[in-house]
Amino acid sequence: MTQPDTSTPFLVFGAPRIEEDEIAEVEACLRSGWLGTGPRVAQFEQDFARWRGVQASQVVAVNSCTAALHVGMAGSFLAMNTHRIGKGVHYLSVPEHPYYQQRFGWRPDQWPEAMRLGRQTVSLPLSPAMSDGDVERVIEAVRSVLLA
Repeated sequence: MTQPDTSTPFLVFGAPRIEEDEIAEVEACLRSGWLGTGPRVAQFEQDFARWRGVQASQVVAVNSCTAALHVGMAGSFLAMNTHRIGKGVHYLSVPEHPYYQQRFGWRPDQWPEAMRLGRQTVSLPLSPAMSDGDVERVIEAVRSVLLA
């Protein structure tokens, strides 16, 4: 295999060892026409599950960090449901809505914190009317989901 040119200094985040077997697998995948899903992905999920000692139904292969984060968030929300804890759905920040962009010429990049907070916020059903026991139940449910 050809080694990369390392004469120009770059920050290396990983130095994968790619050999002929890996190259042949990529070529076979490309030639098969199954790029996003299909039999090779299913086989990978089964092999990974066997390696981790879990059921294949517990393994999902994704093709990006964004997809992995979405799956994790959805899983957390489902786990909260099993504890009978509701959560809020958050929508786009105001500058991301087409109406405000067209009406006022706002651009989302003008409010990066609004975008960041909108994407990182989860609302929990806490209110002054709840007993201390109810609040503790919500806190324990969140803790068990996040630490699972």
